[in-house]
Amino acid sequence: MDPLQRNQIAKEYRTLLASLSGSIVATTAVHPLDTLKSRVQANGFNYVKCVADPISEVGFRRAFYRGLAGPLATYALTRTLTLSVYQKSKYFISDTIQQQTGFSPLKHVNTLGSLPNWYTVFCFSSAGAISGAVGSVVGCPFELVKNTMQISPTMGAHKAKGNHRPWQSFNKLDTIGTFRYITKTQGWRGLYIGYKLHLIRDTVGTAIYFGTYESTKQLLATYRDLDSPTSQLAVSYAGATCGLTSYLCTYSMEVAKAIYQRERLSHSRGAQINVPSIGFFNRSLYRGIGVSMVRSVTSGAIFFSVFEYVKTQINNLE
Repeated sequence: MDPLQRNQIAKEYRTLLASLSGSIVATTAVHPLDTLKSRVQANGFNYVKCVADPISEVGFRRAFYRGLAGPLATYALTRTLTLSVYQKSKYFISDTIQQQTGFSPLKHVNTLGSLPNWYTVFCFSSAGAISGAVGSVVGCPFELVKNTMQISPTMGAHKAKGNHRPWQSFNKLDTIGTFRYITKTQGWRGLYIGYKLHLIRDTVGTAIYFGTYESTKQLLATYRDLDSPTSQLAVSYAGATCGLTSYLCTYSMEVAKAIYQRERLSHSRGAQINVPSIGFFNRSLYRGIGVSMVRSVTSGAIFFSVFEYVKTQINNLE
C-alpha cells in the first residue's frame, strides 16, 4: 500500500483511530483510580481500607491493575461507538436546525469570537444524549464485568446469598471467567443487571459531557484569543471540565447502580432486590466522590488531548 492510499484510509477513519488512541492512554492512566472508585462506591469502606486490604490479599498489581484488559477493550469500543454516533448526530441536528431557522450551530461554533447560545447547547447536548443511549447497550455488560473484578478483593467478608460461589472466589477469575460466571449464575440477562440506571446515567451524563465540552472550548477560544477551539489549552481544559461536570451531575446514579449490581450478584437468579432510589441530596450516594472527581478530570483531559492531537495529525497528512 502506497503512502497516499494509507493516508487516505487514515483520514477516512480518523475518528476511530483518534478515539482508540485516546481511550488506551486515558484508561491505562486512570485505572487504579477507577478501581478505587468502584470499591468505595459498592462497599462504603474508607479509602485506606479499600487500598490496604486488597494489596495485603492479592498484591498491588492485581489489586489495582487486575482486569485492565477488559476496560481497555470496553472503553475503546464504547467511546469509539459513542463518538461515531455523536459526530453523525450533531451534524444531523445542526442541519435540521439550519433548515428550520437558517442558523447553523456548527458554523457558528467554528467562527472565532463566537459564544455558545441555545442552538449550539441544544445541538451538542442532544447529540450527546443520543450517543450515550446507544453506547449504553454495549457498555453495560462490560462495565458490570469490570466493576465485579474491581470490587471482589474487598468482598471477602461478604457472604453470597444463594449463589454457588462466594464473592472471594471472583479473585481467581480473569475477565472471561468473570463473564462466564455471571452468565452461568444469572443468565445472559444478568449481564444487564442495573441497565435502567446505566441507561439514565449515560443518557444524561453524555448529554452534559458533550454540551459542556463543546461550549467550554468555544468560550476559551473566544476569551483567551486562541487561534482555534481545538488548541491544546482549550481541549485539555474543556476535557477536564466536562468530565467533572457530567460526573458530578450523575454520581448518585453511578453509586445506586454499583450498590444494586453488588446485591444482585450476591443473590441467586430471580431474587427480588429493591433498586436504590436516586437521591441527589442523599449523602450515602456520594461516597467516593473525591477520587471519582480526580479520575474524571484526569481521564477527560487526557482523552480529549490525545483525541484532538491524533485527529489533527491525521488531517495534516498529505
